[in-house]
Amino acid sequence: MKVSISLFGKFHAFYMAKALHKANHLNKIITSYPKFLVTPKIPNRNINSLFVYELFSRFLRFLQKLKIINLDINTFISNLYSKKAAKKIGFDNDIVVSWSSKSLEIFEKLDITKTIKILERGSTHALFQREILKEEYKILGLTEPKFLNNADLIAKQLKEYDLADYISVPSQFVKKSFVDNGVNKEKIIVINYGIDENQFPKIEKIKKRDKFVVLYVGSTEVRKGIHYLLDAIKLLDEENIELHIVGEISEFFKSILPTNKKSSYLVI
Repeated sequence: MKVSISLFGKFHAFYMAKALHKANHLNKIITSYPKFLVTPKIPNRNINSLFVYELFSRFLRFLQKLKIINLDINTFISNLYSKKAAKKIGFDNDIVVSWSSKSLEIFEKLDITKTIKILERGSTHALFQREILKEEYKILGLTEPKFLNNADLIAKQLKEYDLADYISVPSQFVKKSFVDNGVNKEKIIVINYGIDENQFPKIEKIKKRDKFVVLYVGSTEVRKGIHYLLDAIKLLDEENIELHIVGEISEFFKSILPTNKKSSYLVI
C-alpha cells in the first residue's frame, strides 16, 4: 500500500509520515517546509519540499504586519500552493491524505482514479465556523476578517468535502458540525490528536510552586477564544495564579491586554 500526504506547513503530518514510513507505506509527503526541518526524520527521497511558498507566505505576513499590504494571505497562498501540490501528486497512490483548503485540485485530479482521498480537517465545518465567528466578532464589536466573507474559499472547502472519500477530524464536536451541515456521518473519521511521549517524559516529583500556572500555547486570535480565558483568570485569585502565553501576539490580543497593576498574573 502506498500513501502520500500533502499539506502546507507541519501540523501532525510529519509524525504521520514517520509512522507510515516505519510501516513501509509512505510514498511521499509534500510540504512547504524545507527537508532539513522535517522532524521526526524520514528519508529525503520521500519528501517533496515546496519551501518557496513558505518563504513567500511569511514575507507577505511581514509586509501585512507593517501595513504595507492588505491581503487575505491564507486564501491567496492556498490557491497557489494547492495547484502546485496537485502537479506533484502522482497516480501511483492507494491513499492520499491532504489538508483542508489546499486539496481541491488534488482531489479533482485523482477523482478518475481508485485512489482513496482523505481530507484532513482540524477545524469545524466551514459554514459552522463562519457563522459562529461572525457572531463572535459582532459581540466584540470588531470588523470581520476578510476570510469570513470569502465565498470562493468557502466554496472550495465545500467541494473538497464532496470529493473526499473520508474526512478526518479530531473530535466528536467537529464531527457533529459536519453532520449538522449535511455530510454523511459514515464519511467522517474521528481521530483524536496524540502526543509524542518521548517529548513529555513523566516527572516523578514536581517542584511545588508558589503560584498556580496556566499555560496557553497557540494563536491569540478571536477564533481561539483567548478573551474568555482572560476573563476566567480575572475571576480567580490573581495573587496565586499566573497565565503563561506562548505564541505570536495578535493585534486583537494587544487590544484586550490588561493595562492596570493587577495584570501581574500575565506572563507573555
